[in-house]
Amino acid sequence: MNHPVILIVDDEKETCQMLAEYIQTRLAGEVVIKSNGDAAIDFLNRSPVDVLFQDLHMPGLGGFAVIAKAQDRNKDLGIFVITNWEDPQFAKQIEACGGVYIPKPLSLKVVFMLLEKHLKTRGMLKRLPAG
Repeated sequence: MNHPVILIVDDEKETCQMLAEYIQTRLAGEVVIKSNGDAAIDFLNRSPVDVLFQDLHMPGLGGFAVIAKAQDRNKDLGIFVITNWEDPQFAKQIEACGGVYIPKPLSLKVVFMLLEKHLKTRGMLKRLPAG
């Protein structure tokens, strides 16, 4: 079984840390944090990614541009867009590119449930023992 590589891209450091810690204490895999779209693209150019948690509005390269480039590299990519913007048009755009819209503030349990579902369908779900 392969362990997933999960990329979290958000300019809110606290959001990244909270989500990464929640995932890392429950799943086997690698979690990588990047604070902007340009850094995310740089990472994507060097490493395959299985799941992308992406904010839309950040300094530099925007969220939809990162999603498009990430999808070029992995058609089975799990895309979860986390954002403060509550715009129905964004939700439609996110769904059109195969992503899941997740409004902030995050419910870590809901986010994790969505992540587990995605990884399970790809045979990549391996939970860590409770401890």
